[in-house]
Amino acid sequence: MTENRKDIITVDIPQAVKNTKTFERVKSGLMEGVRGIKDLSGVWATDQFKDGGRLMLGWTRLVKWMEPQLNPIKTFGEDVRREKMSGTTAGAVYIGQGGSIECIKTYYGIIGADDKAPDTHILDTVDPDVISDLLAALDLSKTRFIVITKSLSTLEIISLYKLFFERCQRAGLLKDDIARRVTLITNEDRTEHEIKNNPKYADVASRGYGNVFYIEAGSGGRFSWDTPVLLAAAAIMRGAGAVDRLRKDAAMMEESCVSQDFNANPAARYAVFKLMMQEEKRNQPTLLLPGEYKPYGPWAGQLDVESLGKNKNASSMMIDHERPAKDLSVYGAKRFFVRLKIGDKDKRLDNIAGKLTSVGFPVLTIIVPGKESLGQLFKMSEFATVFTGYMMGINPVNQPGVEDYKKNQKILVGQKEPEAKNNVIRESGVTLDFSASLGEGKIDSGELDNILKMVGKIDIASTYAAIAYLAAKEKGKDCFVNVVFKRMTGKLLAIQENWRDRVRASLHVAALGEEAPCILHAKQQGFQQGENTEFYSIIRVIDFKKDIPVPDADYTFGKLMRAQGAAMLAALSEAGRMCVRIDIADAGPKSIKEFENITNNSLKILDNLAKSRLKK
Repeated sequence: MTENRKDIITVDIPQAVKNTKTFERVKSGLMEGVRGIKDLSGVWATDQFKDGGRLMLGWTRLVKWMEPQLNPIKTFGEDVRREKMSGTTAGAVYIGQGGSIECIKTYYGIIGADDKAPDTHILDTVDPDVISDLLAALDLSKTRFIVITKSLSTLEIISLYKLFFERCQRAGLLKDDIARRVTLITNEDRTEHEIKNNPKYADVASRGYGNVFYIEAGSGGRFSWDTPVLLAAAAIMRGAGAVDRLRKDAAMMEESCVSQDFNANPAARYAVFKLMMQEEKRNQPTLLLPGEYKPYGPWAGQLDVESLGKNKNASSMMIDHERPAKDLSVYGAKRFFVRLKIGDKDKRLDNIAGKLTSVGFPVLTIIVPGKESLGQLFKMSEFATVFTGYMMGINPVNQPGVEDYKKNQKILVGQKEPEAKNNVIRESGVTLDFSASLGEGKIDSGELDNILKMVGKIDIASTYAAIAYLAAKEKGKDCFVNVVFKRMTGKLLAIQENWRDRVRASLHVAALGEEAPCILHAKQQGFQQGENTEFYSIIRVIDFKKDIPVPDADYTFGKLMRAQGAAMLAALSEAGRMCVRIDIADAGPKSIKEFENITNNSLKILDNLAKSRLKK
């Protein structure tokens, strides 16, 4: 284990892994890579990337880079908290996408806000129903807006920015008063002069803002927690002391993660374990989290998938928020487990980890000193991910796949979506389009017909089940991903969790139920560029109760959300991924019930197919 310190994260590598012949080789290679960081300057001593690309490592020197902004951030947070106590501010809305907003969601979910903070609202979706509910709940004259966008041009963020500004004006607020309540968090290259004079940023400049905080240019969204992105939120939620705690944790962990002492470097230990798993062809890290740290899962998942899912021969697909299986045989050979432990708590996870180890699954244990040590965990996870990617020969910090998706989305939101004519089945309020599952390298239509003959009917449930069966058993797809373009609450969430459990039981595949659109800026790259062993279902709600026009645009938020789904499907199809698209007419109880019935019927058929065919 790491040094016997009680104040810092320790990482316990399973003895069975340390006993292997390759352990010392991988460990020596990794520590040589750690020596490649020069004075935390953000530059690697060696460049092993074929495209000549450099690693963006600005986030490794934020301890010093952030110092000039720390007092202004603390002052900002305390000012907002005083406004709450005086009654002039009632709520704070954090607007963002992808990794940058995930760290705020994680912090709020684990650490929370105290009673001196205004009500917290985190908006990472363009779901019109969610936006409508939020607008109804806010007193816009007493609301602060924290808008996070490195580019100042991300379509979703700018659309929300324009909407809230317009609604504030409708409520009778003067332009200067609205602007005063807006805080921008953006790339350091976007100086105030640049924002006001570059036509690209006219949407922001023409509406105005109160103050700006800056993200270091070498810190991508998923590496941005240790910037104003999270620090400003923490200052509002829990005061200046929370910022000091996060900074102290960051500095302590940063020092440990560049240590040449393997036993004292938790990130190196975690990375060696992950590299050992890659050598064993295990690329499905599965998180075992105590209840209070469940919100860490989505942040860790987007960091892992987006950073390491770029190698067709060795990718990574982290599984979080999964209900543990009673029958351990449902876990495939690509699984390994990362167990998070807070001090000596959680005997339940001790039992689960023990059972997994007893049947041969590797289980790494990360021991966090206490619930408040989230900053340490963030920083250690970042270093471990970059060490792993660097040794795999991939650039873990770039995001070409996300840019591909954005281009598709901007085209699709501005045009009418063509209706598919072939390989489409419509039933009541649900439509299945399976065109992207057929063709070269995918399913042959003759294979599909043969399975459907066995089932004895052709409808959405049987067609989906047949395609899913062929994807797993004939095409080697061992991770099924449902991406739902709707806020997954209540019934929809229950449907997805049931689907995950039963697909895993029938086919022994990993199953993810993801909520979009936040995922598009968090995992899209890994979905497009990884090993191509996944099967995707893009699930869209077509009509919304209260669709909302985007001000000064020719599209609504509902159309933008549908375009996101179409753009994701297009990007995945172009990358040769197997996909189906499922459209639900609306989010009303009748359509959701129809979707649930089809899902349950398809799961029954899938289970029967798996049992009968496997016996043959």
